Amino acid sequence: MKKKKIFILVIAILFSLLIAGTSYAYFGVSEQSNTQNYSVGDFSFTLTDNGKLTLASSYPLSDTEGIATDPYVFSVTNTGEVAANYQILLKEDQEAIANCGCTKILDMKNIKYQLDGGEIGVLASSGNHVIAQGSLNASQQKTFSLRIWLKEDSGNEVLGTHFHGKIQVVFY
Repeated sequence: MKKKKIFILVIAILFSLLIAGTSYAYFGVSEQSNTQNYSVGDFSFTLTDNGKLTLASSYPLSDTEGIATDPYVFSVTNTGEVAANYQILLKEDQEAIANCGCTKILDMKNIKYQLDGGEIGVLASSGNHVIAQGSLNASQQKTFSLRIWLKEDSGNEVLGTHFHGKIQVVFY
C-alpha cells in the first residue's frame, strides 16, 4: 500500500512538472514574439519589429553620426482584403518605462530621427509623433528603417536620461 502511494505521488509530481514546463515554454515564446496583429472591420495589419526602440545613456550626436547608427527595422503588412491608408506614430512606451524603473525621462524634443534615408526630423515633445503615412494595397508589405539619436545641441539636462519608444500604426 505504501509503494502505491509513493508511485502515485511520483506520477503527480512528474505530471505537474510537465504541465509547468509546457506552460512556461508556450507563454515564454508568446511573450517574446515581435509580431503584432491588428484587425478592425475589413482592415487587418501585421506589425513586425526587430527589438527595442531605446535611447539610454546616450550622448548628443551630429546628424552625420546619427544617420550612421544601427536602424530600428519594422514592417507593416496589410493582411486584409482591401487597400488602406495608414499613419505610423512613434510614441513613448509607458510599459517599458515602468519596467526600466527610469527616473529621468528624455523629452522627445531632444530626439532627431530619420526614416528610410529621408529627411531628418525632430520629434515633438507631446509624446506622439507621426513619422510616416501612406497606403498599402491588400497583401502588400512595407519595411521601414528608423534611426533615432540625441540632437547635437542638446544641453546637459539630457545626460543620464532614457527614452523608450514604440511604433503604433493607425489605419483608416
